[in-house]
Amino acid sequence: MNKIQIFLVRFLVVLLALQGTVAAQLLTIKSAQAADPVPAVVINELMWMGTDTSTADEWIELRNTTGASIDLSGWQLTHAAPSNGTLTIPAGNSIEANGYFLISNYSETATTSILDVAPDWVTTSISLVKNCEAGTAVYMKLQNPFPTDPPTVIDSAGCGSAGGSPLAGSDLAVKKAMERNVVITDGLLVTSWHDSASHTNLDLGAVDFASPRATNESDLTPPIGGIVNDGAGVDIDWSANTAQITVNWSGFTDPESGITDYMVGLGTTPTAADFSPFSSVGNVLTKTILFPSATTTGTFYTLIKPVNGTGIVGAIKASDGFTIDILNPATPTGLAVIDMPSDNGGSLKATWTASTSIDDVTYQLNYRELGIATWTSVVTGSALEKVVSGLFNDPIDYQFTVESIDFNAQHSAPSAIVTATALDNLVPVIDANKVVVNQNKPGTADTVAGLAGAANEPEVAVALLSAAPEDPTATLIGGVLSNPDGSWPAIGIGDNIYSQVWLVLIDEGDNTSLPLKLTNDIVGPTAPILIKAVANCESATCRVTLDWQAGSTDTASYKVQYTVDGVTTTTFEVTTTSMALDLMSGKSYLFKIVGYDQYGNPSLESNVFSIALTKGVKTTVTGSGTTTEGISGSTEVKTAPVSAPKPAPAQFVPKVKAAEPVVETPTAPNPPLVADTENSRDWVRILVVVVLLLIIAGSFYALSRSVQETPEEEFDRNKAESKGDAAAGTARRRRHRRNRRK
Repeated sequence: MNKIQIFLVRFLVVLLALQGTVAAQLLTIKSAQAADPVPAVVINELMWMGTDTSTADEWIELRNTTGASIDLSGWQLTHAAPSNGTLTIPAGNSIEANGYFLISNYSETATTSILDVAPDWVTTSISLVKNCEAGTAVYMKLQNPFPTDPPTVIDSAGCGSAGGSPLAGSDLAVKKAMERNVVITDGLLVTSWHDSASHTNLDLGAVDFASPRATNESDLTPPIGGIVNDGAGVDIDWSANTAQITVNWSGFTDPESGITDYMVGLGTTPTAADFSPFSSVGNVLTKTILFPSATTTGTFYTLIKPVNGTGIVGAIKASDGFTIDILNPATPTGLAVIDMPSDNGGSLKATWTASTSIDDVTYQLNYRELGIATWTSVVTGSALEKVVSGLFNDPIDYQFTVESIDFNAQHSAPSAIVTATALDNLVPVIDANKVVVNQNKPGTADTVAGLAGAANEPEVAVALLSAAPEDPTATLIGGVLSNPDGSWPAIGIGDNIYSQVWLVLIDEGDNTSLPLKLTNDIVGPTAPILIKAVANCESATCRVTLDWQAGSTDTASYKVQYTVDGVTTTTFEVTTTSMALDLMSGKSYLFKIVGYDQYGNPSLESNVFSIALTKGVKTTVTGSGTTTEGISGSTEVKTAPVSAPKPAPAQFVPKVKAAEPVVETPTAPNPPLVADTENSRDWVRILVVVVLLLIIAGSFYALSRSVQETPEEEFDRNKAESKGDAAAGTARRRRHRRNRRK
């Protein structure tokens, strides 16, 4: 039990440690992401090298970055007193809002100082060296010891390396103070400092550079760049507002001290603000400028002058100008509307001459069907022409006008009305691959039909002619109107009447297509040829087998005709070149064959075989003649008419059909061991649960192993138990002896 408790305690300790580590990391990340605020008071200037007048002519300048006065009583400057000591500002000293606090070894009146401005605190305790202490890159710290201990560091100034020189300042023949950039950043960065470049508040004739109690003018160059736009957004060239305009600008830069202000004005030229004088608007990028008086016309330029952090004003940057215009644009002239050539109609093209207005204009074309009051309008942009489609063809007339629209959506008066008519200038076209000739068997009329796309224009007249259109003998067989998809229904051309017909299309503009000649097969095949007939009369009924060959390759089927007693009988149609008939003996028969092509056109009759059917006789007829023989092998029977009752009608003996293939019923596939159903997916879930249970069981097994006794622990326990048993035995023996004594 003690081991389980130890295990659980250790587990909780590790878990809490992990939680604390993660929390510490999160806090560290959050802290790293926070932006460093600008200190309320910064170290602004250090004359750490002294001046040409005296090496002890040193000063320290602090700057208040806030809009409120700050009490500096007791504040400290490290590494600023002898022996790298700390300089403490006496009580009663404060720094004014956005002002400076100058600490110097000498007053402005001392001959050993080049200062020409009174310090805020004169002390002889300033001692500035030329490097940081060994092991640190912090040159000086401004800190407030109240109310914390250790003191709160307000700002720092750094060195180039541990024990190295300050980040700025020059100790050459011309001394230059170490000055903070106007835009405050971390004082431990070299990019936060510069060598002084001015002689502000120094004695006349001073050769050193410094700017005590003044802006650190590290920036001696004006701002650069810039784009100026007339209008609140994208640049405009025209305005109808006679009282004001909103302008905007961007892209001005000053890498040294940044942009802190802009001066904005309006001018009638791009060089001078003679219409609305320059005024400071602050560090913004847009401004609404009120006109000095109502202005109805004229061109003006927006003028911008950027100002950097040291007060240097940049050059004038002008817009490309805008013009005030409140008049409606001039009407376009020269409107002309013509039919589009080489089309199927429905389209007219309008052209016109540009408006004479000087401002930006677009154009609007208006059209309507003659007699309709409502106009349809189309904006064409700056284009001077427009094709209007989807119109009705002649005889419908259309009216057109055009007008211009300026930048302010003001419309000109419409132009004079022009009337035009759309014409169909193209003949329709037939797609021969989509025209179908249906040749039916005799008894049903042949037809001509068109599939979708057979005509390239919708609703054209479809006509079938008996001859070419230019042939004076041509007559109209039939006609229909095509459907919107270019198809048309079947047109009858009679039952095997026309071997050729001509198809033409006529559109709404009376344009006629080129004729398409269509062929219709109305001629039958060449007559077949009987080559053999065998009559086998074993009984009163004879089996007559006929064989023939096709007369031409276009023969598709055959019918057998036989005549007996003046009556001709025709069998039904077969596609083979042989047939067996069961006919009554005792009669003479005439046999012939008629062939048919795929369209049902018959051939001429074949040659004729004549056979006298006699019981007990086998008769064979070929092109070479007729032979007979007795079926029982007797002598040849010459021939003799036999009186018999009227023979029964011939019976057709169908050919033996080929055995039909055995269609095996496919064996149903064995069902899957687990059907693909919702129940089958339960097996997956069961498998997952089993794996999880095995993992849990393994975890408990590992836990149980962790609390089992090691061999050393088992030895110690057995030894202790042995000692206990020995002690117990000794106690029993003692009790036994006492009892015996009693």
